[in-house]
Amino acid sequence: MGKGSIKTLLSSRGDFQGSGMRACWQNTAGYWYEKLLLQCTGGMQAPDEDAAQKLYVRLFQRKYKWLRINKINYPDITQDPLITLEELVKIGLVDSGSSEIDLETAIELLSLPEAKNLAKHFNFNSAKNKTDIKEMLLKHCKQHKSVFFMNGSNGISSMMLKKVKQVMGPCYRISLLPKRVFTRVLMLFSLPTMSDDEEEAAGGQQQQLITLLQVNKGELVFPDYKITRKTVIFCDRDELIRYEEARQLENDIFNAIESKNFDLAKELYINAKEEYEDQCSSDFSKRASSLPPFLKRYTSFHVYIRCMTLGVEALQRLRQYKEAVSLLRKLLKQTTFCQDYKGRWYDRLALNLEQHLKQPEQALEAIKSALSDTNVRAGHRYSLLTRALRITKSLEETDEFRQQILKESSVIEAPKVVIKGRLCPRPILGRRNVFISSSSTADVDDVTILGVEQLAIEHYKEEGFSEGIHGEGSTFHSIYGLLFWDIIYDGNIPDAFISPYQTHPLDLNSETFFQSRRDQILNHLETLRKSSNEELKEIVKTTWENHQGQASLVVWDHFADLDHVQGLICCFGCNILCGICERLAKDFRFTRSGVPDLVVWNPETFQAKIVEVKGPGDKLSSKQILWLDYLIQLGADAEVCLVEAVAAKKLRKETF
Repeated sequence: MGKGSIKTLLSSRGDFQGSGMRACWQNTAGYWYEKLLLQCTGGMQAPDEDAAQKLYVRLFQRKYKWLRINKINYPDITQDPLITLEELVKIGLVDSGSSEIDLETAIELLSLPEAKNLAKHFNFNSAKNKTDIKEMLLKHCKQHKSVFFMNGSNGISSMMLKKVKQVMGPCYRISLLPKRVFTRVLMLFSLPTMSDDEEEAAGGQQQQLITLLQVNKGELVFPDYKITRKTVIFCDRDELIRYEEARQLENDIFNAIESKNFDLAKELYINAKEEYEDQCSSDFSKRASSLPPFLKRYTSFHVYIRCMTLGVEALQRLRQYKEAVSLLRKLLKQTTFCQDYKGRWYDRLALNLEQHLKQPEQALEAIKSALSDTNVRAGHRYSLLTRALRITKSLEETDEFRQQILKESSVIEAPKVVIKGRLCPRPILGRRNVFISSSSTADVDDVTILGVEQLAIEHYKEEGFSEGIHGEGSTFHSIYGLLFWDIIYDGNIPDAFISPYQTHPLDLNSETFFQSRRDQILNHLETLRKSSNEELKEIVKTTWENHQGQASLVVWDHFADLDHVQGLICCFGCNILCGICERLAKDFRFTRSGVPDLVVWNPETFQAKIVEVKGPGDKLSSKQILWLDYLIQLGADAEVCLVEAVAAKKLRKETF
């Protein structure tokens, strides 16, 4: 099969989710991806061909941007990347900056010293940062378009670009068209299943190549589950392309916000809004609306709504609060996509109305609407309640609404313990609140440094808790996975598993998860409540021995071995274990975060304590408050550990 034929296959129409073609596509997509790379580099000698493939895949995994040759350094692939890159340029997989790069981008690629030298070359005083230098030079080019009253190749911009290229040397970027083809193939082979849309927007599809490599090398193993497909996700090629284009736009908006280019982020979000409105009037919007809730996230509509949510962030950063409020109200009106975002939207709406637009009455109306919306859950609901309490302080105590929110926002305040930590006298780059271990007795050059959580574990060991894990949500998720493995990875649930590379079912973060497995979950909870410690240990042992090391909800290396986790299970007891698992099973999307930082226990006394650790200046979030309240109601020994920083005296070596 020739290169053109393979490209035709990759772009062909068809039922990509049907029982026949979809299965065939998934089984062969990785093969065609490799085959296309092989044939695209077919004109080179064997050693160079191999290096070109490897180098392209490395570049594919990096952020899509221009890279200077000194930033493309893979000695394990090639000692001369320039030759290999030029071969990739010839066959159309990589673009060369020698002809395609513009002046603004080229200046951005310079280092600060290089940019300062460039400014001096054109008789400008070098500014303190590269952004100022860039703006100064570009402004000069606009004001003085030509030299000797001539345009074109003799223009100031052309002269400056030529000089910049001499300084920066060759630069390259993977070509967009083949990149998008490969991205679509990867999407079909294994749709993204990340829990957080922010992670998905930031990571893109490139990380799946690492997954494929790890699987092929035997370094990564996924759970063995049955794949039961029922729903057509992408009915034709156009639907896939629309989804992929929306994902790319979302990625661009995310990157613009990350780089604090909020004007660009606003411009891109407006493009997303216009595209969303255009597609809403099309024939295929009805089919997208009819998909199960957890599969709607694979439509362009769902992604464009996420783009608009990012647009709210951009507008707020630009202090355009009226526009942000208008956009939030538009988002709240639509009732089909991203309904689990409603708590976030209402929370931002109330904040903008109250704090920025000074309209507390409208903020209160927004909160009332939010509290009557079943899509507003957990932490966002509590946050809205506490905001409503602040707004209604001026109202009479007998006010019916205030009494309602007072009652609903009432939580059990967790006990607090205060410990003191000696701050490390030397700052450590990228870390704050670094403490010295209480066991350190050497001088300042030879001490054990700890974060707040490790300092707390040290404290609780002195209190008699011999074991401790700083795992936050992953500790509870792991316990849940160990006890409910067969239910979580039940392949009989339609469309829960559509790829061999999933760490969890696609519906885990939706209400559908509990609805589809209601009887199984409730029956298993009842069994667990009646189980002895030995029976609980046996359930954990079965899961551990059958699935240890598989990529899943369980973070296996949190525990030293099977005995370690069995000891924790026995210390928790049936009631607390069932309470934790039930909360996660019913509403994983909104309860997976906010879990206390530490679990400490003593397997000999069967005592366990669940601890939220707060360093200097930190406060409890809404979700953390709700988890602590829930655990205390279950009868768990839960508390907040406040770490106070004290200055460390200079440590001296002990003399004997």
